[in-house]
Amino acid sequence: MMYYDFEAGNSAYKLRLNTRNIIALEKALGCAPLGIFGKGDRIPTTTEMV
Repeated sequence: MMYYDFEAGNSAYKLRLNTRNIIALEKALGCAPLGIFGKGDRIPTTTEMV
């Protein structure tokens, strides 16, 4: 599985998003997670693509 290493203090974490968590994040944000980094470009959500 692909993950991102994240260290906070003396603890190390492996962060990973699965499909269920991505959809929950999209609902909380109201857009695709990558959409918050764009310059107004709209990226379709996972739900819209499926």
